[in-house]
Amino acid sequence: MSSSPMRYYLHVRLTRAKRLIEQTELPMVEIAIACGFVSASYFSSCFRAVFDINPSACRN
Repeated sequence: MSSSPMRYYLHVRLTRAKRLIEQTELPMVEIAIACGFVSASYFSSCFRAVFDINPSACRN
């Protein structure tokens, strides 16, 4: 394993969020909360850091 358990868990949460963004019409805040993020802004910055795209741009 090349990453820490915390980093791996973050990636799992972000992958789930990406799937929800692509497959549902849920608001970003609800997706962030459903995936365990405390705020939409923190979710957005983590998402952008991993996938190199803004969550709302991923939906479009």
